[in-house]
Amino acid sequence: MAREQPPEDVSVRSGTEVADACEEVERLGAVRSREATVFELLKQLLALFEFLRILHASRG
Repeated sequence: MAREQPPEDVSVRSGTEVADACEEVERLGAVRSREATVFELLKQLLALFEFLRILHASRG
């Protein structure tokens, strides 16, 4: 049986390169998570302002 050759775009990485890549993925994931949290907070703040606008309009 002949050994199957890996695709041309596959390369062997050192343990340090893999660890660095994993750290970068974790960092990017944390940034995305913070961005999502900030976006959710902004949406809630916008909803609060809309509620206050409606409340103010109904009183006056």
